[in-house]
Amino acid sequence: FNGVNIVGMYINSAIYTVGCTFVSVFFSAATAYVLSKYPFPGSKAFYSLAFILMMIPMVGNTAAVYKMYFDLGFYNTYHGPIITSCSGFGMCFVLLYGFFKNISWSYAEAAKIDGAGHFKIYFKVMIPLAMPGIMAMAIQDAIGIWNESYTFYMYAPAKVTIAVGLYGLQTQAGYGKTSYPELFAAMMTATIPIVAIYAAS
Repeated sequence: FNGVNIVGMYINSAIYTVGCTFVSVFFSAATAYVLSKYPFPGSKAFYSLAFILMMIPMVGNTAAVYKMYFDLGFYNTYHGPIITSCSGFGMCFVLLYGFFKNISWSYAEAAKIDGAGHFKIYFKVMIPLAMPGIMAMAIQDAIGIWNESYTFYMYAPAKVTIAVGLYGLQTQAGYGKTSYPELFAAMMTATIPIVAIYAAS
């Protein structure tokens, strides 16, 4: 974490934050919309599945995910963590499910009268109505991914992010190899983008 590689850390963090946030929110919103507005046999089971998946500790599936990354060629790549963010479930799905559930279906019926199809209703009607919830989830996910160190340290150690760099500095500070003022200065620098996103929202 110095003048040579700090720019690379910021670039890696920006790529992961933008990519993972976009695909996570996109697929979560699509899944939440379909399950909330197009009920089918077993649809409620998928909603329950989201809570079950959130109860599984991350460390419990590390070995399986690690092997999957190697088998699919995702290890030490940018696209690996981004692709694995396309699950469509999780807390983002749960909150957006409730958001879409409370949007009146009369808007879609009015659009159908004007000749709109399912995709046009989703992108032109429902997404704008759900934009406050989507933006809230996007900001929450972006902050979480920017501060995430475990995933990138485990599955993409060559693509060092700001959070991984801070974790290394903290470890070095514990052994007296890094001064605490330097660590605190790095931590303050790492929070600037997040504070800017929060202020802009």
